[in-house]
Parts: sequence; structure tokens; C-alpha cells
Amino acid sequence: MQRDADLRTRLIAGGLTVAWLAIVYHVASIVRDARAAAADPELADALGLAHGLLVATALVIPVAVFVGMSLLRRWEARRVIARVRAELAARPEPEAPVPAPAVEALDDPASVVSQSIDIHPAGVEARRWAAMMRHSPLAIAVFDRDLRYIAHSHRWLEAYRITEPSLVGRLHYDVFPEIPGRWRVIHKMCLEGATKHSDGEAFPRADGRVDWLRYEVRPWYDDDDQIGGLIMMTDVITAQKEAEQALATRIEELEAAHAELVELHAQLGAAAQVTDLGHWTWWPATGEMAWSDAVYRILGVEPGEVEPHIDVVRAHIAPEHRELHGARLRRIISQSLDFKHRSPIVRADGRERIVHLAGRVERDADGRAERITGAIVDITEHVDAERTSTGPRAIAPSRPS
Repeated sequence: MQRDADLRTRLIAGGLTVAWLAIVYHVASIVRDARAAAADPELADALGLAHGLLVATALVIPVAVFVGMSLLRRWEARRVIARVRAELAARPEPEAPVPAPAVEALDDPASVVSQSIDIHPAGVEARRWAAMMRHSPLAIAVFDRDLRYIAHSHRWLEAYRITEPSLVGRLHYDVFPEIPGRWRVIHKMCLEGATKHSDGEAFPRADGRVDWLRYEVRPWYDDDDQIGGLIMMTDVITAQKEAEQALATRIEELEAAHAELVELHAQLGAAAQVTDLGHWTWWPATGEMAWSDAVYRILGVEPGEVEPHIDVVRAHIAPEHRELHGARLRRIISQSLDFKHRSPIVRADGRERIVHLAGRVERDADGRAERITGAIVDITEHVDAERTSTGPRAIAPSRPS
């Protein structure tokens, strides 16, 4: 039941982490697209900041989940040790009990287990070993000097996908023939008194899979203070490593996509400067607009000289075409139509120009025009060239398509 609960907890945490990453990625994609389409530089900067915060959140949450799981395991180790000590204290002992050091100040659950058994297993009864190991949330095993199993936790069998009910008496290298040579060297060093640990190493398995382990290996001593064998305390962190690697890959992809967007934005900006292409956004409900600098130049005013608004645009429409222009706008709004057409305007300096307008309507849940984004470009020279080649003719505003 303990193993099932631990597995359920890890599956739930992993599922919630994956779901969170999917949600953050979806929202980040929406923000990224909105930033790319934003005409207002301040809005684009704000959306860029929001996108960065979302990416940072995607980094922080998985780390917090893994830290929380680690803290939960530590708490469970302390609880199990306290329960086992209470059971052992209530039983009569045929010999003087082995003193156990206080564990309140210890932070590492592996250290809690190793000190609670006083690393003198040869002098402790077999039932005490069984009780100490059985319910440990850590993958722990104790070996003699020949590296034959003396005891192990249930978690050891579960973590390494071992179907046998017990490994007691078996040689460690027979159970794991794929153990690399560097670990065998570490075992020899520990049998000579060293303590070795790692925060994460790959363990290629015989079935082709790769496990990632965090471990500590230390010797235990008999009653004569002679090394009697080894204690191995391990934690399989494969799921955590795979999540970290997937997250790192996703971050690289996002960074590459962001670099492409930055380059594309720079290219679009350069193209807009060459062609004097203006970008604008219009909110029909309020009449408010947002303009790029090119829109101001086309209308013959300085950026910031006037407040962008649909009424300002109407004032620049040639007087004889304003009624037609108003009817066109009403039709676009009422029918939520995308459009493109030519229109004559009068600049602030009084000069008449011909512009080409194109817009796309964004609709709300009821299908009404909520926002319209588009572009404007001065095509007067192009129209003049047409007149030269086809003969003079009046230029009237074209019908929206």
C-alpha cells in the first residue's frame, strides 16, 4: 500500500506538472502571437514582458514540484523511523540496545536511516533489520563484504523493477550484471572506508533503458569497529531528469522561436521604413486607434501631434468622398467585413494623396466587429504612373473587396 500511495503521488504530481506546462505554453503562444500583431510599440513591449514571465513561470513550477516531492519523502522517512523506533522500544531486547542518535537536526533522510541503524548491522537482530528496511520510502540495501544482500527495502525492489520478493543472500553483481566499472571501483573504495555520493548519474540497464540515480554509498562497521560491508541509499530520479531534459529542449525551441520573431520584426520594421507602410488598429466601439509612425507621416503630421482616432481619419478624407467613406465604414462594422480599397486623402499641409487601405476584422463572441487591424500605404506615385500610361482620369475611391 505504501508503494501504491507513493506511485500515485508521483503520478499525480507529474500529471499536474505536465498539465501546467501545457497551459503555460498555450497562453505563451497566444501572448507571442498577440505581440507579433500589436501595432502599438508599448503594447508590444508589455506583451513581450508577459511572454517572458510566462516562460519563467514554466521554469519555476516544475522545480517547485520536485522540491515539494523531495520534502515529502524526507517527512515520510522521519515518520517511518519514529514509528519503527517506537515499536522496537516496546519490545524486550535480549541484549543492551544499540544507542540511536537524535535525528531532529538531520536534514538528509539517507543520513537519518544510516545513523538510526548506527551502521553496525552485524550486532542487530534480523527482525530489527527487517522492520527498519521494510517501510522506508528510500531505496536502501545493506551488503556484506562480498556484496551479498543482508537486507533491503521494498522501495529497492520497486525502484529497480525487480519482481523477486527478496534478494537476501544474492550477489549484487548477479542481480545487476550491467553495473559499470566505475561503480565497482567506488564499491571497493567504500569497503576500504570511503563514503561516496552523487546527485545524479546515468545507469544504463540491461533491458536498454536508462535510469538516473542519486545515491550515497558508505561502509558499516561490526562490533569490533571493522568494516562489515556496505550500505547503499539511492533515489531513482529518472522521471525528474526526463522532465528537466524535456523542459530544456522546450526552452531551446522557445528561445529559437523568439530569436526568429525578433529577426522577423526587425525585417518588417526595415520593410515598413523603405515602403513607408503604416500599421493601425481601430476599436469601433470607442473610435480609438493606434498608429505606427508611418501613419502619421502619410497624414502629414508628427508622431504624437494628434491623438489617433477615427474622427482624425475622417477629417483627412477628401470632402467630396466623406459621405461615401462613412457609408463604407458602417457597412464594414455591421457586416464584419475584411476590406481593401483605394481612397483619396488630404494631408495636413493641404496636398491631396491617394492611399491604399487594407484591414482585417476581429469579431467578438457574438460575431460583431470588436477590433480592426490593418495597413495604409501612399500609392500616389503609382497612380500617377498609371495615369501617364493610360491617360488622365479621375481617381475615385474603389469599392471594398
